Amino acid sequence: MKVIDTIATGGTTRLDEMAFDPVDQIFIGVNNAETPPYATLISTKPGHKVLAKIELPDATGGPNSLATTPLTDFSMSRFPS
Repeated sequence: MKVIDTIATGGTTRLDEMAFDPVDQIFIGVNNAETPPYATLISTKPGHKVLAKIELPDATGGPNSLATTPLTDFSMSRFPS
């Protein structure tokens, strides 16, 4: 395994929780120790474009917040909340 890209998500803490949608080739990672915590959607296609940043202002409590491991529902092509 080798690193093929480094993608900044804009936080000062590490991206922690993550999931992958192989159908749409989208990675979601959560910076749950940020204030407020947020999720970043990143394309896994060449170029690795950041598709969206979703703030989670109601997920308080730092790393122990409700911003935990994202789920993937492939039948619905979405990451359910």
